[in-house]
Amino acid sequence: FENAPKSSAEARHRFNDAAAMMLADHPLTGIGINHYSHAVSEMGYGDRAGVLAVDRHGVAHHVYWLTLAELGLLGLLAYLGTLLPPLVRALRGAFRARGDPRADVLLGLSAGLTVTYLQGLMEWVARQTEVSYMFWLSLALVDALTRQLRRR
Repeated sequence: FENAPKSSAEARHRFNDAAAMMLADHPLTGIGINHYSHAVSEMGYGDRAGVLAVDRHGVAHHVYWLTLAELGLLGLLAYLGTLLPPLVRALRGAFRARGDPRADVLLGLSAGLTVTYLQGLMEWVARQTEVSYMFWLSLALVDALTRQLRRR
């Protein structure tokens, strides 16, 4: 981000502005999943937000704005409802089982999830296939480890 050209930052702001416009027009359910680029290029949001023609097939580089635009407030709540419980569960498990090596793994998973969630403020990488594989694997590990620790 530090070495990106100024035009890159401007494009990011314009993409977020377009997302905000989509949300304003479709607050509860959004414009439809995977329709952001179509809405920017074909539904006038790109023109209204000042998105350059060369960027018209891009997406908001902010996973939460992208989710709001495509799925609305209900979709964002569902998305956050997927993200937050495993993080809370991992943190609780880590602090309850101090001294157990699984607690250390849960703490590491908590850190990884937190960084991924924060990265979503600057990127939409959480919606890419490879990252989603790691996300779901992390959630499976959190579930397995916290179940094991409850049984001891």
